[in-house]
Amino acid sequence: MKKSILFLVTFIFASIAFAQTTPPCPASYKRSNGAGGGCPIAKLTLIYTTCPDVAQPIDSVYQGGVRIDATFADGVISCSGSKYEVTYCVTSTNIAPTVQLTIYFASIGAFNGSTCTVAGSGPAPVMLTSFYAGRTNDLVALNWKTSLEVNAKEFILERSTGKDFEFVATIAAKNAANGASYSYTDRNNYKGIAQYRLKVIDNDGTYSYSDVRTVKGLSSVSDFTV
Repeated sequence: MKKSILFLVTFIFASIAFAQTTPPCPASYKRSNGAGGGCPIAKLTLIYTTCPDVAQPIDSVYQGGVRIDATFADGVISCSGSKYEVTYCVTSTNIAPTVQLTIYFASIGAFNGSTCTVAGSGPAPVMLTSFYAGRTNDLVALNWKTSLEVNAKEFILERSTGKDFEFVATIAAKNAANGASYSYTDRNNYKGIAQYRLKVIDNDGTYSYSDVRTVKGLSSVSDFTV
């Protein structure tokens, strides 16, 4: 009887310890911005070394110490062959290229959450450090700099003078390991406010957008004459 009770107590404590074991962190991640792959805005795929037992719910994700303003749908486990992944659809925004992400997982069951710093699977394509736009008469000068470029394809410059952005120019990425500087001059006769942004495209076809830069329009034609 005593042996049975001792075995039961040992089993209970072992079960509790197992239930509270922190799940392993993913080995790397992949991001994919833009509609596709079953996600309307973007998706985040976490890559593991073994097939995970549960898709840990994501509480928040930080990039360079700054929280990404996004929410993450329930993860979907996909394990086949030697591929072990959990994919989350991202809402509200995309995820810009970066070397690593810090992921905070929410609690689930006896698991009280954890924090994982995860490196990207492959080099981060582009680290954009600055982007400026300034007008001189009917010319708008655009300049931007990067601190890292690997596996990047090109920059698409886009302009908006209303609701939608339209194509302006394609600028090939230099793929400089220590970053590079770029410039482009756009002839813009629009009299109202114009907005510019960069679409950064990776070699694998994924992309992200820069922040938007705004320039004033040319002086409006007078409504009357003297």
